[in-house]
Amino acid sequence: MNPSSAPAASNRWMRWSHYLERNRYYRWTRRLYTRYADIAPAVFFGGGVLWDVLTLRQIDHAVDNLILAAYIVLLGGCIVLAALRVVHRLPARPFLTTIEPFSNAGVQFFMGGLFSAYVVYFTRSASLTASAVFLVVLVAVLVANEFLWRDSINLYLMLGLYFLALFCFFTFFLPILVGSMSYGLFVAGGLLSMALVGGLALLLERWNVFESMQQVGGVAAVMLALFVGMNIAYTKNWIPPVPLSMQAGNIYHEVEVTSEGYALTYETPPWTRFWRRSSTPFAYAEGDRVYFFAAIFAPTTLQTDVVHRWQQRRETNEGIVWQTTDRIPYTVRGGRIEGFRGYTFKSNIQPGTWRVDVETEDGRTLGRVKFDVFAAPGGAERSFRTRIYE
Repeated sequence: MNPSSAPAASNRWMRWSHYLERNRYYRWTRRLYTRYADIAPAVFFGGGVLWDVLTLRQIDHAVDNLILAAYIVLLGGCIVLAALRVVHRLPARPFLTTIEPFSNAGVQFFMGGLFSAYVVYFTRSASLTASAVFLVVLVAVLVANEFLWRDSINLYLMLGLYFLALFCFFTFFLPILVGSMSYGLFVAGGLLSMALVGGLALLLERWNVFESMQQVGGVAAVMLALFVGMNIAYTKNWIPPVPLSMQAGNIYHEVEVTSEGYALTYETPPWTRFWRRSSTPFAYAEGDRVYFFAAIFAPTTLQTDVVHRWQQRRETNEGIVWQTTDRIPYTVRGGRIEGFRGYTFKSNIQPGTWRVDVETEDGRTLGRVKFDVFAAPGGAERSFRTRIYE
């Protein structure tokens, strides 16, 4: 490196700092931020959430993933600045001095942007019944993020949530990159997250942010606890099977593949339910088949198996149970924005309450459709309608 390059870079940052100080909009923004510093973290956090809600597209969209990756890098930089600020070890560089007051707000903004994106993506990919626990945890993380600006607790919490943010990102990004889904990839994402955050913690220790290696060990203990918790959540089917998501799913009297798409036939609803476009509830007559149709979005490179699990509600001495009658698998191939289409059916179905769970091969629930089956009135003429799902 040319010895003269360091002073030249310092002079450039000095000129940039002087330019900002002379800029009235920058001075106004800084005064406004200082005046409302107590509520600024919540405002920046809310801004990150709102931005993601308005701009997110498909989970495998290259631009969206680049934005999330940039958020992760920038979040790491803000955490470093905030940590150095707490212990008063920030280098005396004009540029760092200029942006340092906004480091905590940056943590709030980028953390909010990341976790709001995860809430959007994981909700799209979830059966709320099966994944309610994990979604509650995400909401709890969003609430906990409101306390990150407090210097007394933010370093451990920042690094712990940074690990969780990385882990959630790799949970769907690695399957998109590799083109398959497995528990091994999930664990790999957690180990990679632990290595990155552990490296950052060691770097902060080298810069004397931590008083001892024992505090670095505390960060490692936080990450290990989160890693174990995420693995428990995975095995309990609490984590939605991202990057898959069920775009559509319902019960019909017939499903037929045509040149225009999938023809979905359902019984004409009464005028009081004119909006209904499926056979739920299902009026069953002898000879009928009950069809379940689903469209599942998967990234372009991904190919995996899913299962339609047909279950009937039964009352036993032990209480109400859902008895599995059929478990029918098929392969989903990614690439269609509207989702990969598939269907299964049952004949000679019994009246009662039924449901069909759409699951991954390892049992994680993508979606669930519950419906009632009753005997069609004898002798009554039935009419049907057909709609096309392209």
